[in-house]
Amino acid sequence: MLLFTTLGVQAQIYTQQEMASFNSQDSQLNYLSNQNNTIATNKTPRFDGNNIFITQVGEGNIVRSTTKSQTSDIRIAQNGNDNTTSLNLEANTIRETVIQNGDNNSFIDYNVGRGTVDFHNAEIIQSGNNHNIEWYGGNSISEKLKITQQGNGFGKTILVRSFN
Repeated sequence: MLLFTTLGVQAQIYTQQEMASFNSQDSQLNYLSNQNNTIATNKTPRFDGNNIFITQVGEGNIVRSTTKSQTSDIRIAQNGNDNTTSLNLEANTIRETVIQNGDNNSFIDYNVGRGTVDFHNAEIIQSGNNHNIEWYGGNSISEKLKITQQGNGFGKTILVRSFN
């Protein structure tokens, strides 16, 4: 049985001084390391139920999330301006961590198979400006996808089409 979750989100604005923890690559890696420890040691998410945690610092940041799962743990951090994350996922268990540090970064993950996917797990890190990543479907090859994009420039794109 799958549970459909709709979530209302309320954001809070922090000053640069309050958000200093994500201003360096070491702090980002430390954050992800803690996430990896949780993912590596547990078969189920750290919390029971369906959870999404969003941190946004900057202007024009957008997160769209539609998920259907029994359990999920989704963490999204956007530090910069005009970053977009768009998820449309369906699986028994979903774990996803997205960090966008910079401006004009975009990430889309459709998971279009709509079959019974048991486990959907990804880590996406975008550090810099003008990055794109799109990833449409999922199978055992992309089951534990980890992508890191760094630097500045236009036209940086990673496109993964992994279907059942």
